Amino acid sequence: MCGASTESHGVAGVTASGLSAARQILNCRTSDLLRQNGPELPIYPSEDVSKWPEHLRKRIERREAEGEAKEE
Repeated sequence: MCGASTESHGVAGVTASGLSAARQILNCRTSDLLRQNGPELPIYPSEDVSKWPEHLRKRIERREAEGEAKEE
């Protein structure tokens, strides 16, 4: 079982319990799970969409336009 309040509270608890569950399922060590074996995970600031890559901003604009069209 994993999720909020299973091992600790808040984000730390969810993270720890998720790692613990993955470790049991995959039969590996935590350090194996935290090793980067693929491409970097990009992190964009949630408060400033203008700093996101153009292709993501365009996708947001398309979805907003589709939502407005459905409302009409």
